[in-house]
Amino acid sequence: MHRRRVIALALVAAVLACNGSGDLPLDQVDPEAAPANPTYDQVFTILHNRCVMCHTGEGEDEGGGELVTLRERATTGDAEPDLTDCVEIVALRDDILQQVEENTMPPGAMPRLTNEQKLTIRRWVENGAPAPCN
Repeated sequence: MHRRRVIALALVAAVLACNGSGDLPLDQVDPEAAPANPTYDQVFTILHNRCVMCHTGEGEDEGGGELVTLRERATTGDAEPDLTDCVEIVALRDDILQQVEENTMPPGAMPRLTNEQKLTIRRWVENGAPAPCN
């Protein structure tokens, strides 16, 4: 019985690993997998569905409202970024892209963004991060 559980868990892990988990370098992803000119709404949908559960700006820092990178916030304990706020998303766009491309976000065992989602964010950033707030 124990052996069957181990085999079943291994199969589940293999299926999850092959399920578009975003492990390919973005230059190897099918270029047609994401829009050439993604909109802010497309990027916001990804962030809303995958990031906002943790990054809502709860516990705002007292430090004059200066934006710091996601990595700096994690190491200093400052307030989480508010990924529901257009201005903050645009200001942190390069850091958001870096975090998802390096697979450091979402953290732990949470499912990574798909290659298509990562490519959408990358193209949006490369296109100047057009958004209604800028």
